[in-house]
Amino acid sequence: MFRNLILLIAIAAAVWLISRMIKNKALQSSSKPVQKNEIKNIVQCHVCKVFIPEDKSVKQDQYSFCSHEHLQQWQEEQ
Repeated sequence: MFRNLILLIAIAAAVWLISRMIKNKALQSSSKPVQKNEIKNIVQCHVCKVFIPEDKSVKQDQYSFCSHEHLQQWQEEQ
């Protein structure tokens, strides 16, 4: 009888542990946001030398700028 009780407790503990692992795995996979791993071209501002994505930059000739202010500053220096 005592063996049966210990066996029943061991089986219940194993089932509980397995269900916890499955539940934690499901929570981890659902909590991560889906992101596209696209690598964007990075350019450097001609004035302040900061790196920015090319699609966010301001272009003038072959130069890239992080803002219109830096473009104007560069044009004034020319």
